[in-house]
Amino acid sequence: MWESTPEVYEVRYSVGLKTTWKLDFPVFTLVTMADSVTTTSDPKDFEQLGNRREWETAGLLPSVQATGVAAFAFRIRSLLPQWQAEWSKLLDEIGKALKNDVSQGRLF
Repeated sequence: MWESTPEVYEVRYSVGLKTTWKLDFPVFTLVTMADSVTTTSDPKDFEQLGNRREWETAGLLPSVQATGVAAFAFRIRSLLPQWQAEWSKLLDEIGKALKNDVSQGRLF
């Protein structure tokens, strides 16, 4: 069918939050897991959670009761550039493969 078949692989992230929302000074646990060995994320990307400047750049401000929820939103936001890069790469590969087939007069 295609002269060069696009390489497709899945990269998944899971983000979990557990918080003691109703306490005066709640605590939270945030877990992020990547289940693919092909991910190109730098482990330092996961250290952003403790960087105050990154929070300010994101426009997210932790508050006493909602700090866990803000951290959850921050983590998801920090994964979006990786998702965008991988998705764009896949679409580019599909586009190249289709372009080659169309230029050779084949369409499937």
